[in-house]
Amino acid sequence: MAELILTRDQILQFAKLSYDCNPLHVDEEFARASPFGGIVAHGFLLLGKVVGELHKHEGYPKRLQCTFLAAGRPGDALGLEIIEEKRDGLTLAVRQAGGQKQTLVSASVQWSPQDHVGLQ
Repeated sequence: MAELILTRDQILQFAKLSYDCNPLHVDEEFARASPFGGIVAHGFLLLGKVVGELHKHEGYPKRLQCTFLAAGRPGDALGLEIIEEKRDGLTLAVRQAGGQKQTLVSASVQWSPQDHVGLQ
């Protein structure tokens, strides 16, 4: 399971890039007073681990279904685990690496290899 250490700077950069400056992602004081108790990563920043895996597989992704189960926080070591690999898709999980290995995102991807459309 390859690891990525989530940083506060990555979260802030993603907020700027995505124009999602929700105070849960950018305002330490606001986030600390929330049920999360501190800054949390955008769900789509965590989902980047899943999307990054797709280039390793043939076919054109037709459907991505995901469930965000827990918050990612600065300092979390994240890993991607392939749960199941089929001819027409994958089931994956973004998990905290190390100790608890709490699942943050559960995702499934489906595609049809014969429908792959390449750019010429």
